Amino acid sequence: MLLKKLKDFLKENVYERLSVQMMALTFLCVLILASITTYMEVYNESEHFREVISKNIDFTQHTTEQILSDAIRDRDTDKLDSFLKLIANLPHVAYVSMTVYGQEPSSREKILEGEYHQGSKPDLSLKNAILKTYAINVDGRPVAEMEIITDPEFITTHISQKLVLILSLSLFTAVSLSAAILLLMHAMIIKHLRFLAEETKEFAIDQIDRPLILPNRKDDIFHNELDILVSSINKMRKTISREIKANEAKNSALKSQRDFSNTLLNSCNLMICRLDPDFRIISINAATTLLTGYLEVEVTGKNWIDIFVDPEKKDPVRQQLSESTYVTLKEMTMHDLEDNLLYLEWSFVPFYEGSFLKYRIAFGYDITKLKEAQQELMDLNNDLENKIASRTQTLKVTNEELMNAYQELKETQKQLIEAETMSSLGSLVSGIAHEINTPLGISVTAHTLIDEQVRNLTQMLKEGNTDPEDIQEIADVISESNAILSSNLKRASELIRSFKQVAVDSSSNVNYTFNIRENLNQTLLSLSNVVKKEHLFINVECPDKLELNSYPGALNQIYTNLIMNSAKHAWESGDTQRMIQISIRESEGNVIIRYSDNGSGISPAILDKIFEPFVTSKRGRGGSGLGANIIYNLTTKLLNGRIECRNLEPPEHGACFTITFPAVRDAGTKKEIS
Repeated sequence: MLLKKLKDFLKENVYERLSVQMMALTFLCVLILASITTYMEVYNESEHFREVISKNIDFTQHTTEQILSDAIRDRDTDKLDSFLKLIANLPHVAYVSMTVYGQEPSSREKILEGEYHQGSKPDLSLKNAILKTYAINVDGRPVAEMEIITDPEFITTHISQKLVLILSLSLFTAVSLSAAILLLMHAMIIKHLRFLAEETKEFAIDQIDRPLILPNRKDDIFHNELDILVSSINKMRKTISREIKANEAKNSALKSQRDFSNTLLNSCNLMICRLDPDFRIISINAATTLLTGYLEVEVTGKNWIDIFVDPEKKDPVRQQLSESTYVTLKEMTMHDLEDNLLYLEWSFVPFYEGSFLKYRIAFGYDITKLKEAQQELMDLNNDLENKIASRTQTLKVTNEELMNAYQELKETQKQLIEAETMSSLGSLVSGIAHEINTPLGISVTAHTLIDEQVRNLTQMLKEGNTDPEDIQEIADVISESNAILSSNLKRASELIRSFKQVAVDSSSNVNYTFNIRENLNQTLLSLSNVVKKEHLFINVECPDKLELNSYPGALNQIYTNLIMNSAKHAWESGDTQRMIQISIRESEGNVIIRYSDNGSGISPAILDKIFEPFVTSKRGRGGSGLGANIIYNLTTKLLNGRIECRNLEPPEHGACFTITFPAVRDAGTKKEIS
């Protein structure tokens, strides 16, 4: 019993203390070694991680350079802003700035500047703050500058986590080494180490969220490195769990993006060829096969120039592709497997892995239909030009024919107007001849009777018959016959003088001062035959002493045409009360002539165009359609006046013409009558 107590005492006080000392010494040595190793690993890890971050930034710049370049070229500020914000929201980026210049960056002429950051701008004096500056090129010319600064907290956090992981592993190693060296270590430590070993051995990924708890341990007693190790393991398990979930989410997103990219590449009608730096084909998309007929297995490994470039253009294209990585080939031609001619436009974009040119991406646009449409448009344009030229020539010939016809029409119209005027004058001559015939016939009869009575008187005187009654009877007959002869000769003389005045005025168109009442009476006298024949009753209201200086011949023609028009068109054959009213008055230096009849009026179909040439209601029945046009021309051109035509309102009926012209007309202002 005593021996047992001694062994227990030694075990508790000596062996245990020595174990503690050995364990402490061993742990100290291991800790020093682990610290040195940890420092080296942390240093290497931090340098490696900074390099990874730098490459990520370079990759980000490379992948977005073309998009930013297009946005700058198109001045699409919304697109530029969205992509810069996207870069700024990357976890390893803390600050992004973009400055766009008008020309070269050295000119420093800023036209656009913007900053994007998650918090405040990082201090560049911090070790983990990495500044990257890139020039953005548009068409090979640098026009913008982009600065990207990494998030120092992100790098520090990663290094800290790595440090914790390495320290945890170092502590675990130290404990393990201590357990291996100290075979006599307290069973508590060995037991827990075995427990930890068993837990680690039986570790399953689906149980990673279950915390690790040492059995029979109290937080306030014997709290040592094992508890720290367990706590670290639990933290590590939580970290691993988060990393696994994050990686699963990233893998799912990458898979979706990859599936979307594959679907897009295989379904779009844009030809896409992936080439190596020497232009050997690595892969093509479905659109390339559909357009050209070449299968991917048939062209893989072959030179792109040999497949997609016509033989005569291979050398110039090869030279152009070797001079630059960004190349655009416009209107390239090739023949597909069925020997159909294709028009293509190619764009080449390099793909770098770091600074190494890994691929060349060729994008082909099929412009065959566009070229065919352009050719059809050119053919249509040429055909249209030929048709226009032909029709222009036809129109020119037609226009010349129309001009000639117009000139002939004007000449014919002029002749018709002259013929109408002469026709009116002929009517006057006919009427005057008829009127003169009556007094001249009576004069001849009276002259014959006087001659007979003179012969009777001579015979009586020769026979010596001097009976006063017989002589007186003969004298009475001679006196009566002489009176008849004298009155009829006077009547004939007046008719001849009136016709002569009207004829002279109508043919000469000379203006002078005359009495308008006498002028009207002369015209009515010359038309007396028409008035009698057509049973016209003409009522005239005109001052007896109204004189004016104008063209009496024009007025004669106007009166004649108005009366002749009424006689021809105003009444039907059975009408008996044919009345014409002519009123003439002077007002404010103008003469106003109102002419109206009680006929049927003018048809509404021709009322608005009554003064146009060849407008008549009796086409084919003797109407020329020039009477009213002559009146209009004489009134507006020669008399310098105006004329209006209307139908009288009920209860009156018939046509009414109102002519207004100056009472004094200057002969020098006479207009040409068409």
